[in-house]
Amino acid sequence: MVRFTPDTKRNAFWFRTGLIAAALICGLASCATPAQEADPLAEKAAAVTAGITGKRDIALAAPGQILPMKPSREIAFETNEGSLLSLDVSPRGEALVFDMLGDIFTLPVAGGKASRLTSGMAFDGQPVWSPDGKSILFVSDRSGAENLWLMDADGGNPRQISLYDDNPVLVSPEWSPDGQGILVTRYWADRNAYELWQFRPKAGNMGEVLRSSRARDGSETSINSLGARFAPGGGSIYLASLTEGDADFSVLSAWNIVQMDPLTGEERVVVPADVSGASTVPRFRPAISPDGQTLVFGERREGVTQLMAMDVGSGAVKKLVQVDPDMTLAALTNDAIARYDFSADGTAILINREGRIDRVQLDSGSIANVPFTAEVSQSLGSLGRHPATVEEGPVRARLIQSPELSPDGKTLAFSALGRLFLQDLGGGEPRPMRAGGVTGYHPSWSVD
Repeated sequence: MVRFTPDTKRNAFWFRTGLIAAALICGLASCATPAQEADPLAEKAAAVTAGITGKRDIALAAPGQILPMKPSREIAFETNEGSLLSLDVSPRGEALVFDMLGDIFTLPVAGGKASRLTSGMAFDGQPVWSPDGKSILFVSDRSGAENLWLMDADGGNPRQISLYDDNPVLVSPEWSPDGQGILVTRYWADRNAYELWQFRPKAGNMGEVLRSSRARDGSETSINSLGARFAPGGGSIYLASLTEGDADFSVLSAWNIVQMDPLTGEERVVVPADVSGASTVPRFRPAISPDGQTLVFGERREGVTQLMAMDVGSGAVKKLVQVDPDMTLAALTNDAIARYDFSADGTAILINREGRIDRVQLDSGSIANVPFTAEVSQSLGSLGRHPATVEEGPVRARLIQSPELSPDGKTLAFSALGRLFLQDLGGGEPRPMRAGGVTGYHPSWSVD
């Protein structure tokens, strides 16, 4: 069994959070399963969680809370392509689960017709099979804010884990190998930080910090964590780490691949960020093979995003395949690239690229397409636009700019619609200063 040992100073937070969430569990306990039994009841509940790592108190959602928006229209079509599909291979290797346009689908690993598991107004994404293959973990805003959810492998019995409200952002959820823990990154907009959290797969569990975004020396430097995944057996965690500077939209940040001990918190850089010419080469989205011998990760080098494969024993690295452009210069709310996974036998990677799902062999780099079709049916809210009346005939200027009074106080010079005009203050129509529609701005009188 994988055991988490968070910082001792946060143990009080964990106990306090259990009390806060306890009374809310009653509404969820009726839908709990052996894989997701509710946390024990406590004597007292509250409407908010305490401020976490410096953030203000956060409102809790009520169990059963749903999106307030109602559907007013629908769009439906069939597709054999998709982009930014986050996918996972089932434990036995016979099926894939992936997200597309806010719904979750399953697909035979050899390809075919995808079966839709979720639908409706909610945005469901980032699905991951439980280690026993009986449940699927995913992120959804069906309660009105992003939270962790579980459902059975056939899409039935959806049940909510976390009960956050407000505006939480959850990135790259992953199971522990024993199915008793969940890793996920939480994004804090108030300090532009990606923080690694851990949850238990139980109704009402509110999680706790595993790798704080606050620097241990008390400095303002953020410690960022993305794409955390367990090694086989759960003895260590691989993740993308940024400890120098913040995630930036204007320059590439130096993301490293780090191996972390979940018990002691000790960590070491396995694949450091590189430099190519004057540009940083970030590394991100690590995944370790089932035998623990191959580490795959993404990198951006000279504007090209690609998957690399490293032999853990020798440290030798080779290019595996070019993939779709990453998000390292944008919001990382779906990680730097969408989730990919090893085949059950560890010989290949399955990944969404160029609109397809491809199977890439580790030894040869050969690529085979996994063909699929999916029936998309999206419920949509009302359009936010409304009819606007457009006048016909001559255009009337309703705003003058840069008005300047003449030295004798009798005439006003100004610009309107990009042209210069004079207006006698005694009355009459404005008259253009320049013929032929020549533009002009900011008039100014001479002293005479």
